[in-house]
Amino acid sequence: FYGLAQGAINFENDPKRQEIADAISAEVGAAILPTLERLAREPDDSALSHMLHDCMPDGKTRPIDFLMPSIKVILLGGMQEPGHGAGSILAGLLAHPEQLRQVLDDLDTFVPKAVDEGLRWVAPIGTQTRQTTRAVEIGGAVIPAGAPVAALVSSASRDESRFTDPDRFDIHRDEGNHA
Repeated sequence: FYGLAQGAINFENDPKRQEIADAISAEVGAAILPTLERLAREPDDSALSHMLHDCMPDGKTRPIDFLMPSIKVILLGGMQEPGHGAGSILAGLLAHPEQLRQVLDDLDTFVPKAVDEGLRWVAPIGTQTRQTTRAVEIGGAVIPAGAPVAALVSSASRDESRFTDPDRFDIHRDEGNHA
């Protein structure tokens, strides 16, 4: 996880971080390659097999090299975001014992509410980066084609025009979905 994350957060193009990321990426690739090669020959109902075969002509698969970046992002995200989300939910409930008691007393009703509120309160994904495909105007500013942009997802979940008292953790919040 640490090594893959070094590549994912290397916005400044630090060669040492990239070296760590490249080494771990190669190690992960070598570990996954035999499974992907087997699934290319012998498809099954696994997600990896579907990634190789779905919507491809009979007898053809997607190139394994084409899938590797997505698989590594899935591994990275599968380790980081669920842990961060669970930690935020737990922190919110521990800071509000009356809400924790409600969750424990009625799991079916309040676990989904606690999960939704915890993910709104402290989004496990703070920023999503993209690149513009064409010039676009947002809020009076023109962003040229090919420019890097970042959406602050965590900020959107704290939007005061959308949520009442957005910094407060409240499993009883009824202001619609935050996603």
